[in-house]
Amino acid sequence: QNLGSSNDSAPIVQLVRKGCRGTREKPAMIRMLRNLISVAAVTLAASMAHATTSVTAISIVFSERAPKDSFTITNTGACKAADFSLRIDLASSKGRLIFDTTAKGAGVEVFQPLEITAGEASLASISKVRDGSRDVALELRSLAPGGKIAFTVDVDDTLPRSELGQTRVADSEISGAEIHGKSRDGFELKSAFGDNATAQLKHVPCA
Repeated sequence: QNLGSSNDSAPIVQLVRKGCRGTREKPAMIRMLRNLISVAAVTLAASMAHATTSVTAISIVFSERAPKDSFTITNTGACKAADFSLRIDLASSKGRLIFDTTAKGAGVEVFQPLEITAGEASLASISKVRDGSRDVALELRSLAPGGKIAFTVDVDDTLPRSELGQTRVADSEISGAEIHGKSRDGFELKSAFGDNATAQLKHVPCA
């Protein structure tokens, strides 16, 4: 049986010739693609490294103690935070907490004014806490990884009936209290205390 004339085989010959030319061109194309992939990989790795180290995290822990309660602010990330403001707002706390800083006012029995106990050099300023108020604002100058700022103050709840009485605050009673953060370029963050008396601000811009 005749499988085809010479004219029928012409397209096949042309495809083979093109394939041969393509084979000769492939090494150059492969090298070019490899170069492009290498450049893209380096760029991606650099971007990921920058993203990893360009933000940090700050934790805020409340501790019920006698006669003074305390707040401890810690940079738990890998880079320095600077020119960053924090505001602790107790208004939405489960125990309806207030600061008790004087003998007169809404507080119960023992009172304690605010006192910085650690990291004062890392603070640019801290707001004055009025008796019966519910918030305090801090301006961070610079807080290195692992760095801490701590202050003591008396905190009371204002519930008619509470787990530990009004002069002492259970961990769960500060849950819901909010932490507001703001960078110098206007980037804002928000978090809240949980039942473990801890709040954490993530993605805080690094200096």
